[in-house]
Amino acid sequence: MRYARWWLCIAVTIGILMLAAEGHSVPDSTEVYEFVFWFGGQGPDPGEFNGPNGMGSDWRGNLYVCDSGNHRVQKFDNLGNFLMMFGEEGAEPGQFIWAVDVAVDEEGFIYVCDYDRYEGDSSWVQKFDSLGNFVLRWGGADSHEPGDLDWPQGIAIGDSQYVFVGDLGYRIQRFTPDGEFDALWTHPDTTAHGGRSVATYPGSVYTTWATGEDYVFRHDPVGNIILSFGGGGLVDFVSDLATDSHGNLYCGDWWQRRISKFDSLGNFVTMWGSGGPQPWPSLDIAGIAVDAHDAVYVSDFTQDRVAKYRRTVVSVKDEPQGSLELHTPFQLRQNCPNPFSAQTVISYAIGGAASERSPAETYEGGVVNVHLAVYNLLGQQVRTLLHERQGPGEYSVVWDGRSDDGRRVASGIYTYQLQVDDQVVRRRSVLIR
Repeated sequence: MRYARWWLCIAVTIGILMLAAEGHSVPDSTEVYEFVFWFGGQGPDPGEFNGPNGMGSDWRGNLYVCDSGNHRVQKFDNLGNFLMMFGEEGAEPGQFIWAVDVAVDEEGFIYVCDYDRYEGDSSWVQKFDSLGNFVLRWGGADSHEPGDLDWPQGIAIGDSQYVFVGDLGYRIQRFTPDGEFDALWTHPDTTAHGGRSVATYPGSVYTTWATGEDYVFRHDPVGNIILSFGGGGLVDFVSDLATDSHGNLYCGDWWQRRISKFDSLGNFVTMWGSGGPQPWPSLDIAGIAVDAHDAVYVSDFTQDRVAKYRRTVVSVKDEPQGSLELHTPFQLRQNCPNPFSAQTVISYAIGGAASERSPAETYEGGVVNVHLAVYNLLGQQVRTLLHERQGPGEYSVVWDGRSDDGRRVASGIYTYQLQVDDQVVRRRSVLIR
């Protein structure tokens, strides 16, 4: 397996930004999703992908990936080690034309959505045992009749092992584990089209629809709407949904190239992605899954790989000025605003009364070498803001959230560092896109 360098891909809640904008105090910490590793790469061999698509996980923490272009499903452990694969190209039982999503029930049975995206005359849910042996399938020719399937897009296992399938036939359908039709429901707006993504949590079914501006709907197991949330740019084109053990919902957004997290009441929690820095430059999200340990996996359809993220909490509380700058003849102040979206001002002061400095801290002629730069959490320099000689005084520099080559950097936590001759002071800033 190929491991990328450890780095932090950070997302900060909109709540933090709203509090800051309204003049309230910023919370002391925020959720962070740390990039752990990626695996895959383009190719036909075991462990390689040709368009990794929807994903699922089992209670042991194993990951299942629809490898659409290779017409198969692959299974990995939570370290990204290849375990097995099944399927081949074709329209016969146990074969796949375009496997698009996968789910695993409590007994280890594997359910796969498959359809013919060119001819449009073959739409199936196929069921396999835990070893990848074909068990049964249902569906067939595309149809709008209850129990038939019309380009199935998403699949999830809910209460009592019911199988929920979203297709482009304007509906979510519920089936028994044996493929018997049980119930269906449609979008509340009858002009909407295309049930696209579905995820479950005990007592709840989450769905999204192809309606332009996406909302997420939370239903009870028979389709009654409990609440809806999203919109306003929070989600745009949701390619997949997943839930964790606490009932939080994760939305993989293809168009906005990011993952958004909501709690079970639809409150926005955090997001990350947005076509972030290496090793994740494109983030064309086709699938998302959460394992038994609440680690998050994201499949990148274009890059032919899967990334793993894990949650942690990072402090963003301003640190006491004195503790950062003890015995230094200069001050680096907290950037303002913080968090920020478009730009932020970094202020600092050089010099002071001679009585405040030791002989070793007294600069010849009062002029010193000053270097101010921004770093990501890998310690890589992102932007040089200043590099010149300056005398005593108060100074301010604006950072516009761009790198040295003019590109917008991803949302996250960045360190800005002031070096005056051989002495260094650092602070943290939070960028939200």
